[in-house]
Amino acid sequence: PSPSPESSAAPSSSGESESYTAALAGFAVMVDNQLRAFIDTELALGVGILTDKSGVTDLQVEDMNGDQVTLEINDGGCSLAPVWAPDGSLRYLQIAADVSATVLEIDGNGELNDDNYSDHLTGQLEEAVWQRIHAVLALSKELGADFLGLGSRLALKEPVMYHSIGLPFST
Repeated sequence: PSPSPESSAAPSSSGESESYTAALAGFAVMVDNQLRAFIDTELALGVGILTDKSGVTDLQVEDMNGDQVTLEINDGGCSLAPVWAPDGSLRYLQIAADVSATVLEIDGNGELNDDNYSDHLTGQLEEAVWQRIHAVLALSKELGADFLGLGSRLALKEPVMYHSIGLPFST
């Protein structure tokens, strides 16, 4: 854990208070009271974005020179837009992710003032976020479990249409 002024304080061996922020280690996926999967730290970002609770996390990407760049995701979430078929069935959910990130470290000679360089990093961020979201959605589908609560969000957004698709909601 890293120090944070927002977190609770604990006394240190010297008697001074130290502050800590919890670091996300992953998620256990329970289905019918049984552990069915574990989502590791890397994919936990996808869960965080899909549930609008991404928190602060670091992400490694590669710049256009092949050098490692560490990005800190400060905030992230998504909006859901159901797309309905003419017969009233749910065709798919359109998911738009919104992520805010800061460059923490560049292991090379990257130039953030260069638009091409910044655009490349943005593309790398978008791809990394998409991969994590996709992997988490694929796991939800594989398990047949809406552990992300997307069905509940859809029911709140469009209750009449949601109830017309029948239950249980499958992802």
